Amino acid sequence: MTKRILSFLMALMLLCGIASIAAAEEPVTLTIATTRRTTDITESYNQKNWAQEIEKACNVKINWIELTEGQIEEPLTALLAASPLPDIFWSGKAMSDSIVSLNTKLWHVITEDEIKTYMPNLYNFYENYFPTWRENQTYPDGNIYSLPAGALHSRMHTTYGIQYINTKWLERVGKEMPTTMEEFHDVLVAFRDMDANGNGDATDEIPFDFCDKVYTSWLMNAAVAWGLPIYPNGKVYYSWDKDGNVIGAVNTPAYREFIEYYHQLGQEGLINLEGFAQTQDQFNANLNADKVGVFWAWGPCNHITDKELFLQFEAFVPPAAEGYETVLPTRNMNFMNAYRNGFMISKDCKNIEKAYEIWEYASDPIKALEINNGSRRGLLWEFVDENNEYLPADATIEDIAAHGFKYLMKEFDKDCPDGCTHEKDAALIEAGYEWCIGKTYTGGNTLGLVDIAPLMIERENYRTTDLSVWGVQRYVSLDKYDPTFCPFSMNSSIVPAEAQEEFDFSTDGLYNIINGFFSDAIMKGVTDESWNSYLADLENYGYNYYVDFYNKLAHNEL
Repeated sequence: MTKRILSFLMALMLLCGIASIAAAEEPVTLTIATTRRTTDITESYNQKNWAQEIEKACNVKINWIELTEGQIEEPLTALLAASPLPDIFWSGKAMSDSIVSLNTKLWHVITEDEIKTYMPNLYNFYENYFPTWRENQTYPDGNIYSLPAGALHSRMHTTYGIQYINTKWLERVGKEMPTTMEEFHDVLVAFRDMDANGNGDATDEIPFDFCDKVYTSWLMNAAVAWGLPIYPNGKVYYSWDKDGNVIGAVNTPAYREFIEYYHQLGQEGLINLEGFAQTQDQFNANLNADKVGVFWAWGPCNHITDKELFLQFEAFVPPAAEGYETVLPTRNMNFMNAYRNGFMISKDCKNIEKAYEIWEYASDPIKALEINNGSRRGLLWEFVDENNEYLPADATIEDIAAHGFKYLMKEFDKDCPDGCTHEKDAALIEAGYEWCIGKTYTGGNTLGLVDIAPLMIERENYRTTDLSVWGVQRYVSLDKYDPTFCPFSMNSSIVPAEAQEEFDFSTDGLYNIINGFFSDAIMKGVTDESWNSYLADLENYGYNYYVDFYNKLAHNEL
């Protein structure tokens, strides 16, 4: 072989090698369907730093399909009918157990061997901190279709709505925190008649407001004062007996008494009857205008923007109606059950290994918290003790740039002269957060993936007594509510597909009957005739079946 030919072959081999390297470095394109919070301040997921880091670390190009929170049902249904399907569904509780079990042919079946092989760090995490992961993730047909997201534990999610009262209004009208139903009524009357907001107009107050468009703010939540731990947004219309058996709730004398009491409040102008129809924006406008004395919500800061105003509200445990005890619905403290289907791979995904690589990378304990919080550790959040607890930023990016990270911890030197800098400042700018200037950062609510980041041991971020920090009011309020939590929690076991289909068929239209009667009865009142007609409708639409179903679920008998 001549030197010329040999040189030519070597050059050709070199070019082929270069071409092979170039081809190997081409990123893999994957489509991921996810959930976008209405409070998200990014223009798209492509703008999120952690999303960019995943692409770089895993050599992928992600096309995000963002489903807006509260508007998911229709677009998700359309996605599930699409061909091809998105490669990955990283969508938290939007992907319910029933959707998964009724569409098993759409998913890639995840095996334990695959988890060990492609996600060894995640597998070790499960084994060390979540030993029951197999039972939790295995569907009744014996397959695993999903991997969990969220937190292993979350005290903040023990229950749903909490009732709050405006303490400044109490002070103005000369009333104490009510402890009985009679005192509660007297307070509402005073709020109505005594210019409780102090603006000189004694006619613009709303003593008690609610909004059935907000999952924590339904008027039906107030039934807890009659010992009925129902949660209408979650379709929990049952109660419990002392032995932990599920029993009827919305067909009981206690429920009728509750309706009659609140109907009377409505007739007296003590509750805002427009709450059944008003939008969340209208509800928020009432609260921000300081027109509301009592309301139910996740927390005041979820609806009220002015700190001075939302700090006027304190948690207010509903006084029990005569002859009853106040009992709130209780969620399973193993919070991640609600996000059991946090990460799923579709049957149309052509690169299963790359999908696993993304989840393995994202599931690093620190990375999971960074995705939850929306930024790198040490920039907008940091651990504050040995238990890996952390605090969120309660500031705009401008505040952070001015005072450094210590501003977030409320520990910065208040005597620091204008213009002082900290070493964090340059890192923030370098990390590309300039576009956030003027916007308030609240962790996963604005930049991260709150609730649906990869599984974390603990993600509670409100371990502080500073009530001005976003969300702390709710966390502190739970201590006041603790004695009222129902001793039995809602079961979060997976329902077999056949049982779910039968349930859906047997109870079709039931929730409309319950909700429709409630709003109509609050507006018009209850008569023996309307009550008996309603009870007949409950029976016809499967309420007895509904109660029996949840009792069997509670005892794992489905």
